[in-house]
Amino acid sequence: MEIKERLRLFFQNRGYDLKRIKGFNDDVEVIIKALNKQDALCALDLYSDLNIPILGGDVLFLNDNGLIEYTFDSWYTIPLESESYSTFLFRSIEVSRNYIINYNNPFIKASSILFDIIPDYKDIH
Repeated sequence: MEIKERLRLFFQNRGYDLKRIKGFNDDVEVIIKALNKQDALCALDLYSDLNIPILGGDVLFLNDNGLIEYTFDSWYTIPLESESYSTFLFRSIEVSRNYIINYNNPFIKASSILFDIIPDYKDIH
């Protein structure tokens, strides 16, 4: 199965679409989703399987009115000088996994916290 198809199937019934929040038209073929903790960790497994590094992500939450808001918390990873692609891939997944697992905001219910993972799609056509 093609990479784009695997990604589309994974995200099909998960998370909250962020296209409008990020200024994309609905007809743009891009997947931008805010995922709960469990789905975010599953997404990292998929990205790892597909050899797609993670550049970082943003933390959002579902407010009491059902609207998505940014917490202004985030994480990022960049390749280190002379770091191999495979090493960066592994490190970026682990940095993301640790951030998501350990993220805590005492002012937001844990069940309302969402993660917008930013993969490095540059090599996917």
